[in-house]
Amino acid sequence: GNKMFLFNTIDECCQYFTASGFPRENCGEVDVCSSDCCTYTKDNGLPFEQCEGGCTTTTTTKTTTTTTTTTTNNDPACEVASKYYHPPSNLDDPYCTNSIDYPPPWDNVLDENGNMMFLFDNIDDCCQFFASSGVPREICGEVDVC
Repeated sequence: GNKMFLFNTIDECCQYFTASGFPRENCGEVDVCSSDCCTYTKDNGLPFEQCEGGCTTTTTTKTTTTTTTTTTNNDPACEVASKYYHPPSNLDDPYCTNSIDYPPPWDNVLDENGNMMFLFDNIDDCCQFFASSGVPREICGEVDVC
């Protein structure tokens, strides 16, 4: 199928996002084969599992006990819903979901107007993201986790 968001060069990739209003200077490059991949991805909150050969991680654990009592009439499955709709993490399939399963850095990826680029308040705005890449609205599917 069509490999949306797969480019031959970093310049082609950045050109795509700058055409959508994303400032060029915010378009970073991660070479998963380079020795500084681990440092760059960790410093920028990106998934470092993509780095060739893996990365060494140091984890500091702090134990805190919290007791929370919540009374709700909602479906408990809705705890897996995000307040945002978003495309799938691989950006390869034209659907939008409100799952909590998206890359944490997406919370901080903004366009030139300060709007989040990959997180949307509703399904229509999310599907418009695909429409701007030439995917007809009727092809954009909705996956509501609740």
